[in-house]
Amino acid sequence: MSNKLPEFLYEYFPGTYEHLNVYQKLSDDSLYTKFKISHLRSEIKNENQWRITEGNIVKFDGQKMHPIHQLLNGGENEFVWRSSRPRVGDFTGGYHGDERIDVDQKSKVTFYANNVAINMGTNIKLTPCNSFYYHQFSTMHQTGTGAADSSKPGFTAISGNPVDSFHEKKTSFEKNGFVTYNKITWVAATPINKCFFGIFSINKDITAEGKNENDQKVIFNENGGNKLTTNKQKIWMKNEVKGISVACDAKIIKLPFTPILNTFIWDNQNYHKYYSEIKATTTNPGDVWETEASISFSYNKEK
Repeated sequence: MSNKLPEFLYEYFPGTYEHLNVYQKLSDDSLYTKFKISHLRSEIKNENQWRITEGNIVKFDGQKMHPIHQLLNGGENEFVWRSSRPRVGDFTGGYHGDERIDVDQKSKVTFYANNVAINMGTNIKLTPCNSFYYHQFSTMHQTGTGAADSSKPGFTAISGNPVDSFHEKKTSFEKNGFVTYNKITWVAATPINKCFFGIFSINKDITAEGKNENDQKVIFNENGGNKLTTNKQKIWMKNEVKGISVACDAKIIKLPFTPILNTFIWDNQNYHKYYSEIKATTTNPGDVWETEASISFSYNKEK
């Protein structure tokens, strides 16, 4: 029976908490990786966008999926940047808001199964397919000043929410993870403090240790420090007891300058968060940035 299970399945839930779940076959033991893609709308955060909000290993009983291990936490898992304008503390995009698909007429999001756009008019039950990705076009807006979180006291939004850039994001699900392509077209001269073109909020319970491309190794201890810091982008993490391993990577496709890059794991009590960073620079109107980041998981069961 298990050999007949589909490589991918997806399901769609409309309504207030609109989201899709995407499943990819992990093994012939009815195990799948699951990624939740949520439609997030908040006027406080100036957002109307879709992004990955959770990841899990699940077991399929033929009708329902049952969780086994959490892979990704609800933090940012795709792309953000922060300007270096005076008194700006919050990031722009993704979890942090100031990203919308309802401002510019070219903005939209489309989900594709077997390279065919999904009709999201009503609830979609578990449906098999051979491939899945989503493609979003959004505007990214100038972030306010004061507090480093738009929902906290002291934060002041910028009047009119001017657009800093257009964002094209394509997230494709593969290798029991996903690859996110980002294209940023700048419409305003924007001083950049940093851009995390690779960012994943990985559950600390499945990543006890890690190493980077320089073969530096670490046992994580949740002390809040940055570990495995390097100018190379690939980092591996694992928990041998749980039998789970993770590979994270990121790459520059196109930039109008030679970047200073920095990659590390933020080892804290909430998650082991992968960051691949483009350090400070300033953009010009018309500049185009293209990057890509990927994460993949493998599972050999608990030992």
